[in-house]
Amino acid sequence: MRNLTIILTFITLFLSCTYEEGGINDEMKTKLISFGQETIGYANAENNTHGKVIEKRNNGILTLTYFTEETGCPHFEGGYKIINKTLTLYYQDVYFQPLKCIDFFKLEYKIKDENINYENIKVVRLKPIKKGLSVKD
Repeated sequence: MRNLTIILTFITLFLSCTYEEGGINDEMKTKLISFGQETIGYANAENNTHGKVIEKRNNGILTLTYFTEETGCPHFEGGYKIINKTLTLYYQDVYFQPLKCIDFFKLEYKIKDENINYENIKVVRLKPIKKGLSVKD
């Protein structure tokens, strides 16, 4: 019985490590005020082209909205970096479930706009994290 407990503990820890490895780090969130997602569905997505970024500046806050098509029932985490003259937006599905449903999402990044100077915007989707057992759940 004790051997079975040790094996189950090891498997749980292994799954926890897999779950907790993410690509969105603290550096990417340094001046990020908020990041949010909203499921908008295909019916409401007609005016929004897949992959389109809309940017707005207001009172020192840069708001970037990105529209994407995703599968499953994702829950995203986001962040950004400035690499050379490119503002790179990152997002990652942190609760990936291999479901077949497809939907359309609006991702919104709000950044403290303290003279952020960039010429291009690039969006990078990081590899999703398969949800396993975690002591943080």
